[in-house]
Amino acid sequence: MSGNAMDSVLSLDKFFISQKMLAAGRKYHVFDEAGTRLLYIEQAAFVQLKLAFVAYQDESKRCAFFSFRRAKVFARDYHLMDENERPIGKIEGSQLCDVSGRVLACTRRVAEVTKKGLLILKFFTADGKLIGQMTHGWGQMTHGWIAVRQAILDLTDDPNRELDRRFAICAGIDEFMQYAEW
Repeated sequence: MSGNAMDSVLSLDKFFISQKMLAAGRKYHVFDEAGTRLLYIEQAAFVQLKLAFVAYQDESKRCAFFSFRRAKVFARDYHLMDENERPIGKIEGSQLCDVSGRVLACTRRVAEVTKKGLLILKFFTADGKLIGQMTHGWGQMTHGWIAVRQAILDLTDDPNRELDRRFAICAGIDEFMQYAEW
């Protein structure tokens, strides 16, 4: 992905994530508020029985944006890599850490019904300030798919970009998978 396209995705505060339900494997699209498709994320493979995902600019899969794979089999810990497979950081349970292991932010699972849907995840800075949340929306988006689940990832409470948007998207996809198993 070109630097400009990557920068424009990282500059956003709100993402809409949708999952194609009847697809082979796990496939997601990430949209901005205007409905512009930003990313295509798919389950790449089970690398040594570890679930791996790759985020691409689009379904052609020519330009990778980042990837994340589980650190251990069946764990909710992920290694987050940039487009050149260099480490960006890791997610260890509810903690989002940089490469050195310093906690950047953390997540907290909740189950709270709101007007927009079911609030399931909140993001906090290391010192406890709320910087974002993820809501499963009511209804379905229609992007030419038969069945779609959707979620809204809202980081408007983080105008200083304390949380790298790639961490938030990775945590959101993981929560999406966990929510499907409830």
